[in-house]
Amino acid sequence: MANQGRKVRRGSRAGKKVQARKVADAGGAGAEAGKKTFAGMDRGDLVKMISSWDAARKSERRGRVVMPSLNPKKRLSPTERLEIARKVEAAEQNVGFVKRAIEGPARLVGNLLPQSLAGNADFEAEIEEKVGARFRHPRAFDAAGTFDFNDWQAWVRESKIRSGDCLTVLAEGPDGAARVMCYEGTQIGDGMGRKDKPGNLYDGVFLDRFGGRAGFQLLDEDGKPGRVVPRDRAIYHSIGGRAGRVRSVSGLAHAVANFLDMVEILADTKHAVKVAALWGAWIEQSANAETGEDPGEDLRGFLQAAGETAELAEVEGLAEGETLPDGNILSVEDVVQGGRFQEFAPGRTMKTMNDSRPHPNVLGLLSWLIQDMAWGLPHGGLSPEVLWDASSMNGPGMRFVMAETRRFVADEQERMRRDCQKLWMYFAAKEAQRGNLVIPAELSGTWYRASWIPQADLTIDRGRDGKLDQALMADGLMTREEWWARQGKDWKTEEAKVIREEAWIREQREAAGLAGVGE
Repeated sequence: MANQGRKVRRGSRAGKKVQARKVADAGGAGAEAGKKTFAGMDRGDLVKMISSWDAARKSERRGRVVMPSLNPKKRLSPTERLEIARKVEAAEQNVGFVKRAIEGPARLVGNLLPQSLAGNADFEAEIEEKVGARFRHPRAFDAAGTFDFNDWQAWVRESKIRSGDCLTVLAEGPDGAARVMCYEGTQIGDGMGRKDKPGNLYDGVFLDRFGGRAGFQLLDEDGKPGRVVPRDRAIYHSIGGRAGRVRSVSGLAHAVANFLDMVEILADTKHAVKVAALWGAWIEQSANAETGEDPGEDLRGFLQAAGETAELAEVEGLAEGETLPDGNILSVEDVVQGGRFQEFAPGRTMKTMNDSRPHPNVLGLLSWLIQDMAWGLPHGGLSPEVLWDASSMNGPGMRFVMAETRRFVADEQERMRRDCQKLWMYFAAKEAQRGNLVIPAELSGTWYRASWIPQADLTIDRGRDGKLDQALMADGLMTREEWWARQGKDWKTEEAKVIREEAWIREQREAAGLAGVGE
């Protein structure tokens, strides 16, 4: 039985060799078995030619799609990421729409305001005051003194679109209070000229055994390895959305080719208009009236005027260098003033430049490029009308665009809440650690809780929306807290103001002896 089994195995291998030789013979001499199939062609290339799927088939009528690897980690190399970031950075400085595409969505999302939910009114007021005091002052919030809490939020949102990611390092000042240090995505990397690169370091990120981010390698001003920041001391902000990808690419990566083309189209068009403006008029000689004379002779006064006293040759019978009977030199102004006209030889006509650039097709192409750039922004993009020009939209269309924009804003605000909550906890913990904030024992599990109030909601019909809100509150379908949140304000603070105002009004009426009058 053992020998019989060995014979079967040998026979199986022999059968494969015979089959491979047949394939090699069919494909031509020298085709390697197992690697080549038909006509010496690679198996993958053969599939691309005979596949029943149009999407997988290669064709000479279409361009080739280049995607060297589908590995999530290798799909974006450090070199590609940096090159895209470099082009986006340059475009932000020179292309108005690129700047709008970075700052516009950040402004739409707006900033978040913290409101403590610890469960004790006195403690909530204290923690909001202590942490809020450090949030409001750049020197108390940022080690570099560049950002306060609101500026930091805008920087995070803009950086994620501009370079794809950024890093907030949790630090502390000389007094032990919390501070942050902010780093652009381009300040994270392996480092130039590094010979001792760790095996788990990829594009400035130290990876754990699960592929998660365990730390970050910061770069100094020369691009060499600097400080290493562990994961628990930093907040990594990124576009995300791709499992296995270590770093995020710029949110304008899809638009790099578009805005480069747009700049060149505009530059060429403007240059053509400027050149056309230099040649305002010319003489046209018909083919059947050839005289051999200089066709520009008759308009030398128009085209070669060097100033108000430019001499004209052979105009109205005057030879070059002659003057008028009154002794004055004939000028361009004298020729083109009323009462004079230019006479041409037979077959000659004067033509003037009537430039029609930019052509409507060019304007349509530029509009399409802007639409593609807007819709390709991260997390579903934004309508081009929101970022560029809304003049062509009607009421229903604008309401639809605003509804979709609200969805985009709500999703981005939720992502921002996670990062803001981390800073809230860190700053509050540091205040407690240095004795500036006392946390009651009964709040040990809730002291860090907070809600985040967004800025006032955008609307195109405040009257209509206001009546709807009033009806919802009257029917008990909306709380006053929700209504104040839509205005971007802390409901407790605002309701306290209302109570104080009502009390003051009552006191003033009583002092004036008007109590009960008109109530």
